[in-house]
Amino acid sequence: MIRKIAALRRKLQNFNGGLPMHPSVMVLFAFVIFVCPSFTFATGLQTSPSSLLKGNPIEREIKLGQTQTFGITLDQDQYLKLIVDQRGIDVVINVASPDGKRIGRFDSPNGSEGPEDVSFVSHTAGTYRVEIVPLQEDESKIAGRYEIRIVEIRPATRQELDAVSNKELLRQKGLALLVEIVDSLKQIRQPDTRARAQLMAGQMLWESDEKHARELWQDAIQGAKQYLASAAEDDENYGETLQRGLQLRSEIAQWLAPRDPEMALSFIRSTNIMSGTSGGDNSGFLNQELQLELAIANQIVAKDPKQALQIAENSLKRGYAYNLINILFQLNQSDPGSAAKLAEEIFTKVQNENLLNQDVSNVAVNLLRTANPQWMHRRQGDGAKPEVAVDSTLLSDQEYRDLLQKLLSAVRSNSVSASAPYSQQRNAAQNILNSLTSMQPIVERLAPGSSAEVAKRTSLLAVSNDPSSGIRQKFAEAVGNGSVDEALVAAGKAPEDMREQLFRQIAEKASAAGNDDLAIQILTDHVPNPVQRQDAIRNLRTSAFYRALQKGNIEDAFGKLAQMHSSSQRAQLLAELLSRIGNGQSKETALRLLETARAMFGASTRAEDQAQMNTLLAFSAAFARIGSDRGFEVIQPLLDQLNEMSAAAVALNGFGQKYYQDGELILQNGNTVGNVASQLISTIAQLATFDFDRAKKTVAGIQQPEVRLAAFLAMAQVATAK
Repeated sequence: MIRKIAALRRKLQNFNGGLPMHPSVMVLFAFVIFVCPSFTFATGLQTSPSSLLKGNPIEREIKLGQTQTFGITLDQDQYLKLIVDQRGIDVVINVASPDGKRIGRFDSPNGSEGPEDVSFVSHTAGTYRVEIVPLQEDESKIAGRYEIRIVEIRPATRQELDAVSNKELLRQKGLALLVEIVDSLKQIRQPDTRARAQLMAGQMLWESDEKHARELWQDAIQGAKQYLASAAEDDENYGETLQRGLQLRSEIAQWLAPRDPEMALSFIRSTNIMSGTSGGDNSGFLNQELQLELAIANQIVAKDPKQALQIAENSLKRGYAYNLINILFQLNQSDPGSAAKLAEEIFTKVQNENLLNQDVSNVAVNLLRTANPQWMHRRQGDGAKPEVAVDSTLLSDQEYRDLLQKLLSAVRSNSVSASAPYSQQRNAAQNILNSLTSMQPIVERLAPGSSAEVAKRTSLLAVSNDPSSGIRQKFAEAVGNGSVDEALVAAGKAPEDMREQLFRQIAEKASAAGNDDLAIQILTDHVPNPVQRQDAIRNLRTSAFYRALQKGNIEDAFGKLAQMHSSSQRAQLLAELLSRIGNGQSKETALRLLETARAMFGASTRAEDQAQMNTLLAFSAAFARIGSDRGFEVIQPLLDQLNEMSAAAVALNGFGQKYYQDGELILQNGNTVGNVASQLISTIAQLATFDFDRAKKTVAGIQQPEVRLAAFLAMAQVATAK
C-alpha cells in the first residue's frame, strides 16, 4: 500500500509546487468575477456626459470614487471600436444602450498601463453611454490619467450582426442547461459548495423566474447556516471551515443587498457566530461585521438613502468601520439631509474618543476631508477648468474647527519617535499628520501657525536615530534623481555595504529606460555572488517583459520572453502573454501570435507541472476568444489528465493535502487537484461562448460528478450573462 501511495504521489508531485493557496476564497466559481462580473453603473462622483467624436481623442485625469461618462451617437447596426489608454490607473469601461440596458463591461488584465479595447454593434439608433470607472481602491494608485479615442465607426458586417443574434441563442441554451441541472444541485453533499451553486443559479433565474430564484436563495441561506454551525473550535480544520463559511456568508449578503436589503441584513445578523462570546479579543471580527453591513448600505444608498443611513447609524453605535465615511460621501450625493445627520453623529461620537486609536483616527480624518466643501468637488470638461465645490453643510464652521483642534491635540500628546517600534498609536499619529499636511491651506487658515508644528512633528516621526540613515538617504536620492551615468558615479562613492543594492536599482533604471544590455552589464559587473546575480538578472528580465506587456507591445514581449532561460518561468510568463492575445486584434494577427507562442512552448499536449497546465489552458482560452475550435483540441488531453489526477487523489487524500470530503473533490481549499479542476472549468466556460454544444459534450467526459455539475453551471452562467 505504501508503494502504491508513493507511485500515485509521483503523478501529482509536479503540480504541488508554486500553487497559490486560497483558504478563504471560493475557487469553484471565482472565474465568474473575471469572465462575466455583475454590472452596475457606479454611484460615485460623476461628471456630466461628454460627447465623443471620431478624430477627437480626450485625455483626462480620474480619481478613485469618480465616474466619468461619455456619449456616442450611433445609427442602427453600426460597429464601433474605441480604445481607452490607461496611464497610471486601472479602469473598467461600462457600456449601455440608449435605453440604459447593459451592452458590456470591458477590462483586460493589463493593470494600470496600456490599452483597453472596446467594441460593439449598435442595436438601435441613439446615444450610447460609456462610463470610465477606476477598477479597485489601491491606495498606491488613487489617481491617474487616460485617453479615450474612437478608432472605427462603420456599418456592421453580416457576420457581426449574426454574432448579436447568436448571443441571444447562446443565452437560451444557457437557460435550458440551467433548468436541466438545477434540481441536481441538491445532490451536492458539501453544504458550502451546494449553497454557492444555488446562489449562482438564483442569480441566473432572477429576471426570468424571481420566485424560483428566491427559493434557491433560501436553500443557499440554510446551507450557509448549516456550514457555519458545523465549525467546531475543537476541530483541527476549524480555521479553514470558519474562513470558508464567512466568505460564503459575505457573498450571499452582497448579492441579496440590492435586491432585498432586509433579507440580507437579517441573514448576516442571524449568522453572527461570534456575537455573545466571552473572552478574547473579538474587535477584528466586529470590525468585519460592521464593514459587511456598511457594504450592504453602499449597495442601496442611491435607491434607499434612509435605509442606508439607518444601517450606518447602527454601525456607528458599535464601532468605527473604515468604510463608514464612504457611506457619508455617497449619502451626500443622494440625500444631503441624511448625510448631514450622519456627519453630526460621527462628529459627536469622536469628540469623546482617543484619536490615537487607529480606527477612530481613520474616521475622524476622513470626516475632516469629506465635511469640507473643498474636498468634495468635480472637474468640469477636460480637467483644465477650475474645480467647482459641491454645496455641503455636513459640519458647521465651528464643528469643523473643533474637530481640527482635537486632531492637533492628539498628535501633540503623541510621544512616540521614529526609532520606536511599530504601534497603532504611532500609525494613527502618522495618519493624522499626513492628512493635515495634505490639507495645509485649510489647516493654516483655521489654526494659524499649526502648519509649522505639523511639519515638525511629521519630521520627528520620519527621521530615524540610525546615524547611517542620512547617508543612505543621500545616495538613494542621487541614484534616483540622476541619469544612469550620474547614478553609476554616485554608487561607486557609496559605502561598500550599500553599493550592491544601489547598483541593482541603477540596473532597473537602465532597463526601464529601454537599455536592457546596459542593465545586465551593470549586474554582471557589480553583483559578485553568481546565484544572486542570476536571480537579479531574471527579475530584471521579468520586469522588462511586464513593461512591454502593459504597453500593449506583444511583439516586444515575445522578444523578452525568448531571453528567459528557465522553462518554468517562460511557461508562467507565456500564460500572461496569451491572456492579452485576441483582445482588439484581427483574427489573422491573433492566430499568427498564437502560432509564434506555440512554437516557443513546444509540441506537448499534456502538462508536466502546474506552470505548463496554466499555459496550455491559456492557449485554449486564447483560441476561444478568436473563434477557433483549436481551443477544444488543446483542452481535451487536459481533461483526460484531470480524470487521472482525480482518481489518484482518492488514494492520496489526507497524505499531505486534503482532496476529498464526503466523497467529493474539494474545489475551494487550495488543493492541487481542486485548483486544476477550477481552472479547467473556467476555460471550458470561455469555450462555451464559442461553441456551446461542443463544450457541453466535452464536459460530459469529466468523471467526477460534482466537477461536471460545476462546469455545466459555469457554462450556463457565462451564456446567460448580459
